Amino acid sequence: RKHLEEAINTAHAAGLEVLVTTQATPVWATCRERDWDTKRKCTTWTDARSKSAPRDPQYREDFIHDMIEHFGNKLQAIEVWNEPNLQGYFSNFGPRTYRNKILRPSVRGAKRAQAKGAGSVKIVGGGVFTNEKRDEHIATWVGRHRSDGENADLFSTHAYGPPGLVISRMARANEWYKSRLKKCERHLQRLRREGRDVPDGVSCPDPEGGFLVTEVGFLDD
Repeated sequence: RKHLEEAINTAHAAGLEVLVTTQATPVWATCRERDWDTKRKCTTWTDARSKSAPRDPQYREDFIHDMIEHFGNKLQAIEVWNEPNLQGYFSNFGPRTYRNKILRPSVRGAKRAQAKGAGSVKIVGGGVFTNEKRDEHIATWVGRHRSDGENADLFSTHAYGPPGLVISRMARANEWYKSRLKKCERHLQRLRREGRDVPDGVSCPDPEGGFLVTEVGFLDD
């Protein structure tokens, strides 16, 4: 925690915008009650457990809430997990688990903190890895735009490969983002035309933010 504090404070003091990526889950949040021994050591703990979702999504929600409440406006964005489509980083390995136990609880935690005036931190969904052999669409991981408002503010990808491939993936991802935004806006317009109330907290993706490429690795053609 000390190193994180120093890094964020230094970046903020230098006038930089800060995006952090949260990764891993502590032992107490993944170990089942029956797996603790008399010395409070988790008997089923493995390194893979640290790369899994917490057993209770509330732990993730509270973590994001507390993080935003602590750092406030020193943070601009939180990418909620690193490359969840790689089993080496997310051992639960599945879009449904990612959405229900990582992404959506993170959104709820951010909204709770922001309701207290703790800052306007953007929640970034995705962080999906792509390269020449792996080409998963981010929509598989973030899902459709939800009518209950539990959506990421922004979306991201990690693109690796020859420059031409990386640039084409970035362009395609941005077009997907624009399409998602238009569909959402049309949906809300239809609700208003029909005289139906738009639920509190429901909004479309940030049109100014676009699609983020938060990690890039150029390889030789």
